[in-house]
Amino acid sequence: RDDLVTGVQTCALPISLTDNVDEEGRYNVRGKKAGYDKTDACWTDSEWSHWRKIPRSERDPLILRLSPVLMLLHHLRMSIRTLAKQRGTSIINIAGLGLGIACFLLIGLFVRDELSYDRHHEHADSIVRIGIHIFLDGTESNYATAAAPVAQGMKDTFPEVLEGVRMQDASTQIWYEGDVYQEDHFFWADPTIFNVFTIPMLIGDPASAIVEPGTAVVSESSAIRYFGSIEDAIGKTLMRNNDEPWVITGVYEDVPQTSHFHPNIIASMKGENRSDNTAWMTQNNFSTYLRLSSAAAI
Repeated sequence: RDDLVTGVQTCALPISLTDNVDEEGRYNVRGKKAGYDKTDACWTDSEWSHWRKIPRSERDPLILRLSPVLMLLHHLRMSIRTLAKQRGTSIINIAGLGLGIACFLLIGLFVRDELSYDRHHEHADSIVRIGIHIFLDGTESNYATAAAPVAQGMKDTFPEVLEGVRMQDASTQIWYEGDVYQEDHFFWADPTIFNVFTIPMLIGDPASAIVEPGTAVVSESSAIRYFGSIEDAIGKTLMRNNDEPWVITGVYEDVPQTSHFHPNIIASMKGENRSDNTAWMTQNNFSTYLRLSSAAAI
C-alpha cells in the first residue's frame, strides 16, 4: 500500500521483533517516547507482514542514512555528560592530550624543516663539502674549510668529481652613489658555482656572469635594495670599502631560507691573489664543495 510505505518513511525508529505488542495487536516501537505520533510508529500484524515483503533496499532509506548520525549524536551526548560529571579528571585528560598533540606537531615541523635544508639543489644528493681533520702537536682540530688548490686537485685526481667550487664570505661595506650600505653576506666564488648549486638567474648568463675579474652578480632583493629594480642593476658598479669596484653582470633569485649559505652578492674569485695559492697546508679558509657523478660515488 502506498500510504503504508509513506508511513514507514516517517517512522522515527527501526522496527524490531523484540518490541512489546500492545492490546490492539500493534508492534510498539516506542514512537511516543521519541516524540512521534503512535499511529505512525505502531503497526498491526498485516501491516508488519506487508513491511517484511518490501525489499530491504527500499525500507525507510532516510532512517538507514540517519542511523550512523543518530548513533554519533548519542555517543556525543553521553561523552558530554561524563565530562560534566567528572570535570577535574576531564580537564587533566584533555589538557594532557592537547599538550601531547602540540608537542608532536612542533617536533614534526622542526624535523621537517631540518631535513629540508639544501634540498632545493638539483644535484643535492651528489654534492659534498670538503673538511680537514688536523693532528698538530698532540692537538686535534676539525675545520669545514680547505686550502685553495684542493677543489681543482680533487677534480684532476678523481674521475668521480665532475665539478668543484670554492667560496669565501665577508662582512663589508658597499658604496653606491654616495650611499653606504652594510653588507653582511658578500661572497667570492669560482664561476663554477652555478654548475654545482642550483641558483636560478633572473637576468644574465650563469656560464659567463662571473668569469671575468671584477664582475659580480646580486640577489633579487639586493638589486632592489641598491638599484630600485632588477633591470636597473645590470652594468652598474658597486664599490666595496670605497676602493674595490665590482660591475654587476646578473641578478639571481634569492636563496631559500632552508640553505646553509645566503649570499646577497657573489663576486668573481678570478683575479684574487689568495685563490692562486698552490700550498695545500696553508690558508685553509676556502669553503670547498664537490659535485660527484652520483650519490654512490661518495
